[in-house]
Amino acid sequence: MNIKMNLLGLAIIIFCCVFSGFNLSGIPDTIPIHWNHLSNVDSMGSKLWIFSGIILSFLLYIFMGLIFKYGLSPRIIKSENVSHSSNKRKPLDKIQFFLGLVTIFIMSIPLTYPVSIVIFYPTSNPFPFILISSVVFLIISLIFLVKAVQHIAKYLGEGYPSFMNAIVNFIGFYDPNNPRVFVEKKIGTGTTVNFATRGGKWFFIICILLPILFIIFALFTLI
Repeated sequence: MNIKMNLLGLAIIIFCCVFSGFNLSGIPDTIPIHWNHLSNVDSMGSKLWIFSGIILSFLLYIFMGLIFKYGLSPRIIKSENVSHSSNKRKPLDKIQFFLGLVTIFIMSIPLTYPVSIVIFYPTSNPFPFILISSVVFLIISLIFLVKAVQHIAKYLGEGYPSFMNAIVNFIGFYDPNNPRVFVEKKIGTGTTVNFATRGGKWFFIICILLPILFIIFALFTLI
């Protein structure tokens, strides 16, 4: 992530912190900290909880910055297909730009909580705003992530993959000619799963089913 994106991310966090602190006196002593599946408040806490979203956002900002710097950068820099000539500078700038946008939109998701509390509570329920804005930010970040992966693949000399291929290449691997379940990542460092194998397909199914089963269990527990 380049210096401009770093500064923009920090500026957003600082603004939300100042905005929340400035309006803290006008917020009730207790505020909602959790909603159930019907968007009804089921847990209240001190108004200082408003800063929890800001703290979480800052932690995401640091974590994602480290992931992009030490997870993707070493593979890009050390690739044999990459030279350090000036004509490679522009694609690399695009990669850093899109990864910076991904970081900003992801870290903005927790910030919807303090902003919505200040703007909407107690006159109205802030949960719809939190939910809708979080989903929108998540979708936008996914789009920018795919764009970044496409440029990384192009930068490494592996062509410009389609939208779906970019997602598969980022979260895993697909090669019917490779019998191994766990293979080296094409983009980034470390190992990943070859979804073309039987074991890889079962791994994918389990990863999909577990969150669904967890959500169903949580819903029945709340009901």
